[in-house]
Amino acid sequence: MIKRPLCVMCLLFMAVIWLCDISGLSGCRESSRTPGVRSCLESGERAVITGELYQKEERDSVHIYYLKNVVLTYQSELYPIEQVKVTYKPKAEEALYPMGRLLGVRGFLKETELPSNPGQFNERAYYRARKVYYTMEGEELQSAGESYSVYKEALYRLRNVLKENLQSITDERTGAILCAMLLGEKSSMDREIKTQFQMLGISHILAISGLHLSILGMGLYKGLRKAGGSLGLSAGIAVFFLLSYGLLTGGSVATLRAFIMFAAVTGAKWIGRTYDLLSALSLAGILLLMDSPGYLYDSSFLLSFGAILGIGLVLPLIQKENTGRVGQYLLSGLAVWMISTPVVLYFFYEVPLYGFFFNLLVLPTVAAVLISGAGGMAAAFISADAGKILILPAKYLLTIYQRAGSHLQGIPGITLILGRPAFWKIVVYYTVLALLLLTWRCGKGEARRFLRLRIKGKRWMAAAIFLLCSLPLMQTRNYKNLKVTFLDVGQGDSAVMETPLGQSFLIDGGSSSIAKVGTYRILPFLKYEGIQCLDYVMVSHTDSDHMNGIQELLEAIEGKQTSLKIRNLVLPGWKDTNVELRKLEKLGKAAGCRILRLAQGDTMKDGMLHLSCLHPDRGVYGEETNSGSQVIEVSYGECRILFTGDLEGEGEQKVEKLIGEDKSSPYDILKVAHHGSRNSSGESFLKAVKPKAAVISSGLGNSYGHPHKETLERLKRSGSRIFMTWEGGAVQAFLDGNKTTIEKYRTRQYNRP
Repeated sequence: MIKRPLCVMCLLFMAVIWLCDISGLSGCRESSRTPGVRSCLESGERAVITGELYQKEERDSVHIYYLKNVVLTYQSELYPIEQVKVTYKPKAEEALYPMGRLLGVRGFLKETELPSNPGQFNERAYYRARKVYYTMEGEELQSAGESYSVYKEALYRLRNVLKENLQSITDERTGAILCAMLLGEKSSMDREIKTQFQMLGISHILAISGLHLSILGMGLYKGLRKAGGSLGLSAGIAVFFLLSYGLLTGGSVATLRAFIMFAAVTGAKWIGRTYDLLSALSLAGILLLMDSPGYLYDSSFLLSFGAILGIGLVLPLIQKENTGRVGQYLLSGLAVWMISTPVVLYFFYEVPLYGFFFNLLVLPTVAAVLISGAGGMAAAFISADAGKILILPAKYLLTIYQRAGSHLQGIPGITLILGRPAFWKIVVYYTVLALLLLTWRCGKGEARRFLRLRIKGKRWMAAAIFLLCSLPLMQTRNYKNLKVTFLDVGQGDSAVMETPLGQSFLIDGGSSSIAKVGTYRILPFLKYEGIQCLDYVMVSHTDSDHMNGIQELLEAIEGKQTSLKIRNLVLPGWKDTNVELRKLEKLGKAAGCRILRLAQGDTMKDGMLHLSCLHPDRGVYGEETNSGSQVIEVSYGECRILFTGDLEGEGEQKVEKLIGEDKSSPYDILKVAHHGSRNSSGESFLKAVKPKAAVISSGLGNSYGHPHKETLERLKRSGSRIFMTWEGGAVQAFLDGNKTTIEKYRTRQYNRP
């Protein structure tokens, strides 16, 4: 390492960024806001921004513009601010503005969003790594000049033409995959394919990376050299071509890393110096972090650099000179996973167990897919028939990938959900890995004999054993107390309960304001917590804002698009069964769930945890599903929680009478019924429940007016502390049997001003 000063510089630079960040001196997590910009954000008033267009997208009849060198005009003052993402709904036949054009936009300026639940995609961290700190819903948009970048606009138009070429010479699904692989365009690819590739551990082939650039760049460079081009001319043309290709495909961090390393390869050849992989990697890291320190927390950056680090650092220590091609692929995968596994778990909470073996099929053939796809795409300029012929190998290979993947997705444990590991576990993992690598690197003549632990046997076997033994140690679930999380699902309801004995409950799961709430809010939280199996999923009633997310989970399980399992689906014990309940019951059976019906008087027990159903009775509720909501009393030692669904009217009166007759002590938490509607949580009901804390799950600015002012006033008069999911994100409660501690997720996780 000392012989590689760039490696040392890169490590020191990363350490300085991290230390500055945790001390509050760095801007890689928070933007530097002047008082004027802060006033604009807090006021909620319209503002005007002017900036240069450097990236654009057209998606679902909406134009998305990314502006740089932005100036905010607010109350007659000008404030330079960071880059802004503008979403604009164009008027009829309004075309996209050209790249490089100066645009003026009027609308509401906001900071990029923080996640409101553990495990949810962190939009703010993602965009701030790319130096985008604000968003604006553009109400008015106009050109502030006539000039634009001819070069960048030509690349943008070429990309669209190439995309059309691919779509014209192959089927829709193959075209979408090749658009992702060759053009960095993933918007047309359906989620089923993305999920399949992730579960199989081959999603890396969908990103523009070093493999693409090495094939294209080195192929062009060698071709020019064989044609008689000088070393400098050939290198210059290849570097310019790859730079243009990187800009055309969106300039992802993996592409930029690969471009810098390719430039280092050709530059070393040109000046007659030796190329060193790790030094080139360090140079790329320094340059990218200088441009945006936020990359230090970005999954794409860490995984891209981790993959090359595995190839350059670990692979040489675990392979032999006579390793065959199959062995080379296996050991390469092992080396990459030894470096990247903690990063994968930290950001995605699960690992594809059989990714090594599926990559044996993919890696030897992916170059053929790229060459065939690129050839067909280019040939389509001349002849569609020629393009269709050239693209056939790519089409057949991608079909093989998908069909093989469909069979492998059904294998038990195709992915292992472990949750996000604690930071100290990651530190321990890399410390032990570093010591292991040092023992292999130190020779017999080394003076530091305390590092020379002579490990007998094959190094690759020791590496595999180390990796496999590390996985269970990364498991996150280890609770001493009962943990209940009321998720922020917008206008809807969902709560997850985890017991010290390892049982997991999902109580409702739906939303009328968040699209794909099961996919983007509920499932990520379950993975984050390391929940591989839900023991009970309880549906209070059949309103979509309580169960459409559960339907998504069941469909994903049936379609083998997730490794999550659900043992028991618990439905209300109504005497009649409405259409929606029958559909859900059928879907649950298809997903392998046991169907249970819960009614008044039924109980469950798990150690100190005791669940009692207070409602409904086994009566007929017809269309009055709110009044037939499941009401679940959870007791854990002396602590109690009451889940009420959308209980109101006659149902609330029945529960009130039952609780009143019991004359019990106050409930620690009341999950307020019907999102805090005016017709629920009446005065007499609250007197019976006597809640110490009330949790209201509703969406910000919802059209129903939830929670209503009258309900909030009743809760305050009852002496209850009120927690609303739209204010501080998920509400998390920790019960030790004697006391209950309640926290807001955003307040705890993002407590910086």
